[in-house]
Amino acid sequence: MVVRVMHAGGGVTLNVWNLLRNIASYTDWQVTLLSAPMTGVPPVDLKPIEEVKVHMLETRQVPILGKLFDCWPVGFCGAFEDILPTVDLVHFHSLWRYPTRQGCRILRDRCIPYIIAPCGTLNPWAIRYRRLRKQVAMITHERKNISMANCLHATSLAEVVEFRKLGFTGPVAILPAGINEGALDAFQVRNNPEPASENRKRKLLFVARLHPIKRVKELVHVWCRIAGQFENWGLEIVGSGDAHYEADIRKSLLGTPVAQRTILRGHLMGANLWEAYRSADLFVLPSHSENFGNVVIEALAAGLPVITTQGTPWSDLEKRKCGWCIGMSIDELESTLQAAMRLSDAKRRAMGRRGRSWVLNEFTWPQIARKTVEVYEWITEGCIETEAPECIQFQ
Repeated sequence: MVVRVMHAGGGVTLNVWNLLRNIASYTDWQVTLLSAPMTGVPPVDLKPIEEVKVHMLETRQVPILGKLFDCWPVGFCGAFEDILPTVDLVHFHSLWRYPTRQGCRILRDRCIPYIIAPCGTLNPWAIRYRRLRKQVAMITHERKNISMANCLHATSLAEVVEFRKLGFTGPVAILPAGINEGALDAFQVRNNPEPASENRKRKLLFVARLHPIKRVKELVHVWCRIAGQFENWGLEIVGSGDAHYEADIRKSLLGTPVAQRTILRGHLMGANLWEAYRSADLFVLPSHSENFGNVVIEALAAGLPVITTQGTPWSDLEKRKCGWCIGMSIDELESTLQAAMRLSDAKRRAMGRRGRSWVLNEFTWPQIARKTVEVYEWITEGCIETEAPECIQFQ
């Protein structure tokens, strides 16, 4: 049995849920999810299935300097300890919160192995955000929790490098996220595209949280500079996040010639999100940093060429001839967008087909679930280095 413990929402929750469902469906492991929502993060609609037990806790908030902050999931320790008698392994998702602070200590006392998936919380940009709080957590408990984990779970080789720079010398399992079924369905409509027309409206799509790390303001700035060259293109921004940041984005568009061709859709889920992908022609994610970037595989699965940055683990886009992985300069973002938007529809669709083929071969949930269980079994059988699964990286 494996227990997934997390205090999260959005993409992390959806990834964990998809992995749990597939572990339950394709292996003989029993799984339990112990979780609590994060305030301000859109809830994920988890469709219950019999094979996965779910314990959803409430989140207690405390006032600090006039603002409410998430503090801890109510009843976590009691619920956690009630589950442990039947548990072989625990898989934590995310850091800096109550589940790892208390849960890892409890597991060490009971000699139960655990694996931690930091989910991007150890990348340099994330560590700098609220640096003081994280420095204190590292000193008091989190460094010990990480160093004594039986294994860390990375979604890319770039994330492994981040772990090593922080001094973690233990084994790391590289297990990417998988593609959601809805994105695969969205691509089916694109197999019968509209007849090519110079006058057809084309769409540049961005999907992510509205936050400085995603560089949405920089994208809008570049769009304002080049939109006059592409009168039949529009920009659609899908996502929610920091209210002040979103207000700044809207303010930067006021009175500009491209305001009518720029749409901020807010947070979309399910069919509405897949429709946004289906109706797009090109995808862009100019982030400072991503530990994985689920939206990239969603876009690729939906048949879209992708532009992203070297702050993400998607350098293979160019080798696979399905996109561009560029530096952080505004000029490079501008020139790459111009080049991609000037391609013919046929060339962009050919890139999209190559991207979809890549996703189907390497990023489906059943494949990833089986590899994850190989890691679980290796850990519970003693972590013998010579018997490690192929996805395990050693120092």
